Formats: sequence, C-alpha cells, structure tokens
Amino acid sequence: MTPHDPVGAVPTLHTRDRGLTRALWVTLVVALGLLTVAVALSAAGMPIDEADAPAPVGAATTPTPTATDPAVPATTLTDTVADTTVAGFLTAVATATPADFPKIASGAILEELQNDAQELEANGWSRTGAAIVDGVTVLESDDTTGTATIEACVDSTAVATLDQNGDRLNPAGTARALNLYSLARTDGAWRVVSRTFPDDTAC
Repeated sequence: MTPHDPVGAVPTLHTRDRGLTRALWVTLVVALGLLTVAVALSAAGMPIDEADAPAPVGAATTPTPTATDPAVPATTLTDTVADTTVAGFLTAVATATPADFPKIASGAILEELQNDAQELEANGWSRTGAAIVDGVTVLESDDTTGTATIEACVDSTAVATLDQNGDRLNPAGTARALNLYSLARTDGAWRVVSRTFPDDTAC
C-alpha cells in the first residue's frame, strides 16, 4: 500500500518537493500563456497596455449635413463651420418640401420658409434652383450660450421663381446679397434660426 499523509499533518520532505514541482509547472504554463498573448497583440500592432482600452471619444466619423438634417456638429464656430452650416441649410431648403421644413429649420427662419411656401402656392408659382454661399464671416459667437451671428454673401443667381406657365418672374442675371444669419447650437449641432439683412447688402 502507498502511504498517505494524514490530514493536517506536516508535509514530509518528499511531499514538499512534489508541491514545489507542481507550483513551478503552473507558473511556467501561466507565463507561457501571457507571453503568447503579448506576442499576438504585438503582431497585430496593438500596444499591450492599450489592448483593452475603450475607443477614444469622438473617434466616429463626423456626420455630413444632408437634405433632411443640414445641421453641422457643434464645434467652435469658425468661418469654415459657419460656411458649411449655411450652405447645408440653403441646399436643404431648395430640395425639401414644405412638409419637411420643420426637419431642417426652427424658430423665425421656419416661419419665414412656411410663409414663402404659402405665397408660392397661393399664386400658383414655383421655385427652382439653389442659392450658394460665396464667403462667410463670423461676427459674434458665444460658446457658453451656443449662439452666433454670421454674415454670408449669398449668390441666388441660379434661383428662379416661375409663374403658372413656367415663365420666370424674377429677372435673370447675377443676384448676390449679404445675409445676416443667427445660429444656435441645438441637439449638439449648429442650426440657422433666423435671417436679416444689413443696411448695405452688396457683396
């Protein structure tokens, strides 16, 4: 019969050696496993200490303005961001139906768009073409309140108002004017909320 150590007895030299051998093997197996993981991560080009790190905030692609949502994601309002905001808004206005106006505008500018659409419908007129932005300057911007006023040179040369017969009502030719747009940062994006005109609209 093979002798066994009684429960609670002090291990003999022979049993301690066997325990040390098992511990050593376990340590070696764990070390090899960790080394294998480290080599795999290194081969994949991923730093070991960042393997389980969460994706950095803002790593996703920045959304592009569309006809149904021309707003620009909120950042510091530079001239470039302001230009993109107004350009997206004007493009959306030219392609949207009156029913879609609430999706692309709010506040005073929404009311202006709706009134304009009602006038066109009442007279049996239609409008084609889209205005484009040819230069923008940020006049005032407050990141705390999320409001801004910008001046934009808007070229409406391609915009035509047509009567019931399809004849053009507004004169053809170059049509450029300065517009003052008020922007507001809502739902995490810059949006046009109102429009006025300076005393001198030449641009």
